[in-house]
Amino acid sequence: MSRDGLVQVLLVDDEQHVLDGLVLHLRKRFAPTTMTSPEEAVALLEADPARFGVVVSDMRMPGMDGATFLAHAHRVAPDATRLLLTGHAEMDAAIAAVNEGQIFRFMTKPCPATVLIPALEAAVQQHRLVTAQKVLLRETFAGSIAVLTSLLELAQPRAFSKAGRVSRRVGELARWTGRDAWQVEIAAQLSQIAAVMLPPDLLDRMESDEPLQAEDQEAIRRLPALTADLLARIPRLEGVVRILRAVGGSEADTPWESRALAVLLEVDALEQRGTKPAEAVRIVRARRPQDREVIDQVVAMLDDHARTHAVGEVEPGALLAGMVLAADVRDPAGTLLFARGFEVTSGLVDQIRETLARAAVTGKVAVEIPAAALRAA
Repeated sequence: MSRDGLVQVLLVDDEQHVLDGLVLHLRKRFAPTTMTSPEEAVALLEADPARFGVVVSDMRMPGMDGATFLAHAHRVAPDATRLLLTGHAEMDAAIAAVNEGQIFRFMTKPCPATVLIPALEAAVQQHRLVTAQKVLLRETFAGSIAVLTSLLELAQPRAFSKAGRVSRRVGELARWTGRDAWQVEIAAQLSQIAAVMLPPDLLDRMESDEPLQAEDQEAIRRLPALTADLLARIPRLEGVVRILRAVGGSEADTPWESRALAVLLEVDALEQRGTKPAEAVRIVRARRPQDREVIDQVVAMLDDHARTHAVGEVEPGALLAGMVLAADVRDPAGTLLFARGFEVTSGLVDQIRETLARAAVTGKVAVEIPAAALRAA
């Protein structure tokens, strides 16, 4: 949407006078942006995939034709509805483009305003339908995930904390590399669900200096795949299941999300046993040479995170939403209350404060938050 509430439409044609004519007809109902270069239009979409609700392209353009451009547009901005303007002589190519670029509609030129405007209004409705479905899907996911992770928190609090830590990191990495984070974040949040089937003491031993037996290591390694089996019957989780099934894979076609999740799960396991982050990454690099590109991205992201976040201490009553526990919190008897990496959310902040007060936790709590917020606190 533009500032005045109009849907933003991207118009691409190599002839500026054609674009100027389209703008005259459309500017009262839409917020048009024009470009004469399809290559530059692709770059514009890559920079902000959600900006445009509709993309309209001419078919015949030098360098990159409209069908090829709209196929690229579908890849980088899949929620935008795509329309193609074509001449009669290009009809066969236009029909092929409908399938290749998943084009909503194509229209023959010249296309009068009485035809183009209703077509754009239909495209806007299609865009709103697609985005509304995605919002509904994400909200449904959020509710389902909240139930599943709540069960995990009750049964295996350490596994719950691990899933939260890795989810935040892999989401940060996805956004840092310009990827959509939501599916890989969900995969990470759910990756430890199968931990409810592990012996009660195994996760404790994972984070201690005690050596792990080969069968223990194998059980831990298989958690994402076992979780994928548990989730396989849930509709609309197919993408998450694919990510989890491929965690640990070394094949060339292993998705980036699966590689990133595998790397960060291993890094987290080493850190929980006392290994410093830089050393943990070095060890994983030696173990997983096939994931060099992902590991390089992890190193760069961690360096950036270290510059923008800081660890400090606050009184239990001063805990705020958005803070992440930087160390385990235990009661005076040594019982674990909240594991390192637990995120203080707005819905839990009062409950956490009350739990710490009842348990007579009086010392300060180590937290990690953005450096600017910590200075303000």
